[in-house]
Amino acid sequence: MKKVLMTNLYFEKYSGSELHISEMARLFERKGYDVTIAVFRKAYPLMTEMRKLHIIECQSEELKEFDFDIIFVQHFPVFDYLCCKYNLTFRKLVVSKLSVISEVEELPVCIIDADVILCVSEECAELVRKQIGVDERIRVFKNCVGQEFFDYYQGKELKKLEKIAVISNHIPLELKELPDVLGKDYIVDFIGV
Repeated sequence: MKKVLMTNLYFEKYSGSELHISEMARLFERKGYDVTIAVFRKAYPLMTEMRKLHIIECQSEELKEFDFDIIFVQHFPVFDYLCCKYNLTFRKLVVSKLSVISEVEELPVCIIDADVILCVSEECAELVRKQIGVDERIRVFKNCVGQEFFDYYQGKELKKLEKIAVISNHIPLELKELPDVLGKDYIVDFIGV
């Protein structure tokens, strides 16, 4: 069976990186991969939804496999830790960059060996180009969600937009100004850390 190792700092809450890695793991699983996600901390409620996957806290649990078809690096400190502890081998290396703000989203040293560099936005891709130059490996791959998020609204009559939820741990200034721009006809809630 084909094997993929994915890294993320945490696997516990419904935050952007955790949902992104969850959806990517489901996609790999549907393609026939045996998926292992290595994190520094795992917890509920997110663990409830991903029971079939191998999710290890890499500082307290041992990695059982060392040879992978794909290593998907998101949050390089976990990958660096694994490389120091194990002799990992792989056929393809994917580096995923979800932020231009967070320090754990800095480009890893392994960027040299990456087969693909996935960036969450054009802004993020532009930052990567400034750091490593124009590179055909750079791809914009936005946050992904499963079909069930769209199926929910299929055939339903959508009502007039009255409430907006902005969900992010890094709310950009233009979205913070949304209530002022839209006026009192809309309710805008900001949700995040």
